[in-house]
Amino acid sequence: MKRERRSKSISWLNPLFAPGVAVMKRLTYLMKFLLIGILLLVPLIAVSALYVTNNGEDRKIHQQELEGMEYLGKIEPLLTLFVEHRSWFTADTRDAEQTKAIEAVQQQIASAVAAVDAYTAQSGVEIGTDSDWKRVKQGWEEIQSSTAELSATESLSWHQSLIEDTVAMMTTVRNKKHLVLDSDLSNYYLKNNATKLLPQLLVQQGELQAYAKYLLYKGDLDDSDRKSLSALLSAIEITSQQIAQETAAAITERAELKEALTTPLNASTGATGAMVASVTSSMVNTFSVTLGAEDLDGLLTSAIDANKQLLAGERDAYTGILHEAIDDADRELLLLLVVMIMIVLIALYFFVTFYISVRRHVIELRNVSERLAAGDLTVRASLATKDEMKDIGVAFNDMAQAFQRMIAASKQMSVKVVEASEQLAAASAESASGSERVASVLQDIAGGAVEQNEAAMTTSRAMEEMAHGIDQVAAASMAASESAADAEGEAGGGMQTVRAAVAQMGAIGQSVGESATVIGQLAEQGKQIDAIVKFISEIASQTSLLALNASIEAARAGEHGAGFMVVASEVKHLAEQTKQSTGQIIGVVRSIHGLSEQALRAIDQGVAETGKGRTMMEQTESAFHRILETVRHAANQMQDVSAASQQMSASTQQVASATGQMVNVAASAKSHTQEASAFSEEQLAIMEEISASSESLRMSALELERMIDRFKV
Repeated sequence: MKRERRSKSISWLNPLFAPGVAVMKRLTYLMKFLLIGILLLVPLIAVSALYVTNNGEDRKIHQQELEGMEYLGKIEPLLTLFVEHRSWFTADTRDAEQTKAIEAVQQQIASAVAAVDAYTAQSGVEIGTDSDWKRVKQGWEEIQSSTAELSATESLSWHQSLIEDTVAMMTTVRNKKHLVLDSDLSNYYLKNNATKLLPQLLVQQGELQAYAKYLLYKGDLDDSDRKSLSALLSAIEITSQQIAQETAAAITERAELKEALTTPLNASTGATGAMVASVTSSMVNTFSVTLGAEDLDGLLTSAIDANKQLLAGERDAYTGILHEAIDDADRELLLLLVVMIMIVLIALYFFVTFYISVRRHVIELRNVSERLAAGDLTVRASLATKDEMKDIGVAFNDMAQAFQRMIAASKQMSVKVVEASEQLAAASAESASGSERVASVLQDIAGGAVEQNEAAMTTSRAMEEMAHGIDQVAAASMAASESAADAEGEAGGGMQTVRAAVAQMGAIGQSVGESATVIGQLAEQGKQIDAIVKFISEIASQTSLLALNASIEAARAGEHGAGFMVVASEVKHLAEQTKQSTGQIIGVVRSIHGLSEQALRAIDQGVAETGKGRTMMEQTESAFHRILETVRHAANQMQDVSAASQQMSASTQQVASATGQMVNVAASAKSHTQEASAFSEEQLAIMEEISASSESLRMSALELERMIDRFKV
């Protein structure tokens, strides 16, 4: 019931799944699993490929950022050297020490240019900085070749252009290598400081160094100089504060940066603040410059060095973050590949095990089916599973159990059918034997009926002759009455006539007695026929019951008993016909018996009347003797004789009528007996057919039993 309710609950989904079911029906289990595996792997691989692509893009961006940081790491020293080189050209004249310092800086710049040149030759075209780099190198070569001829103002201007070109080149690198924006706030602060704000602060501090030294060289400061110097100090202070804020925010976002950046940040902030405060107090907020060149160089150099250390720290920190991000991307990619491979292997493992499990269950069902087909109905499927295959196994075992019960019942039924067919054959043989006896008895009855008919006809003719003689006696008596005178003469003739009548009456009595004997025998044979017909009726009833049992057994046998059911139905029909015919025969025999009794009574009455007539004839004979002695009384005696003759004539007519009826009854008995004999012969033929059918049924039942015996129940 649960399975039926579950099937009904999902029946509305059948149209939705019909196409997929149609496809699955055409595939083997192996192809089904391959199809499902492909359908599962395709989106998994697609999602994984998308993830790998995104991961690769992120890794590529991080790699480009790393390359950009490396490129900027080569450009930034060159920028600081350009700034430092500019600080030595704040005066129109330079002593030997300054010249030596300039040459040392130029050598460092040459090394830095060579390093940048090599890197640009390798990656500059890709980044798009080759043209920027050419301008930087050209500007540097012009400054380097014109060092001796440049005034302080020209030197500051040319160096400013060179520094701007270098900053522009750095901006190009920042833009091309994704060092501008970032979704991670701490990363944005670090790379913004390392690639923009700290280089900008170094340029501003270098510019301050050069401009302050130029003002010191010039000696007098006017308001314009103070405003320019104040604006430059304000820009430095703002940039330093922004650097400090962003670095602090990055440290807040990433606690691991605190140890590496806190000290350089404090040093940079302190040195820059001290430098700004000292320059402001000694050059901006005073009418006379109180700060010496060496002190100014010391403050600016200290601030620049602190900012360089902070720049190096933040660049290293962000470079480490990029390396870590690249490593994380590689690890994630590797982990993804490992997870993908594990998922595929696990899925493949479970697909294979599922396929093996299903295949084992199918093989188990196939083996059990083959053993069932071979005849072993005791075998059952054992499926060690809890899925739908278990339901199939239970249903299969239920089917095998039902089939076993059906075969066992069929086996028992076949035995019963064999026994019933043997009983039916025996009953048919017994019925055929009884039918033969009935036919023989009916033939004997028919012969007796013929004899009875002939005797009755003889008796009828005798009665007619007797009636004729009695009429003659009556006529003679009348004549004797009319002519009593002639009585004496006629007495002798009357004596002879009376004697003849007495003899005739004796013959009639003897004939009637024989008729009574024959009719009695006919009645006895009718009783025998009645007993035989009752026996036939009982046989027909037993045959009908056997046919009913055979029909029931044939219905239980199913298709194997279909033919036997038809035979049993015919047997039952013939048994009913036999029963009806025996009923008719019983009616006819009883009618014959009744008529025989009537004939016996009539014959007995005729015998009695014949006895009376014989007595009268004897009295007549005595009378004739007495006539000879007493003629006088002849008339009265003749009247008595006439009356007795009339009465005898009436009795004789009754006897003749009874004898006629007996003739008719004998003829009817003869006809019915012949009909019963023919029906008995027909019944005998039917019994033979029933016997043949029962034999065929027995053989079919034996064949069915032989077929069923091959099954082990």
